[in-house]
Amino acid sequence: MLIVIISEGGDLTDAMNFILTNLTEMNKLWIRMQAVTSKDRAKRDKQRNDLKMTIGENIVRLSSLNGCTIEVYKNFVIDKLVEIVCFAKLSST
Repeated sequence: MLIVIISEGGDLTDAMNFILTNLTEMNKLWIRMQAVTSKDRAKRDKQRNDLKMTIGENIVRLSSLNGCTIEVYKNFVIDKLVEIVCFAKLSST
């Protein structure tokens, strides 16, 4: 579970950027995990499933931040999520 602690002076943008940075790193990890051939397939599948759940939870967390309106989500968050996914696709090729 990711806990966001905002220091004095932090705002919605800081919290969103923090979560989006973590999502970027988790996405990179997902790509590395795809490339690894593990002898223990069950263990690898569990790790990937855990990571998938964490990524989903963080996407939900973004939408539930105080001050995150539908306009903010549409105009900022969705664009950043698309960037993260597109970067991942480019990195994996």
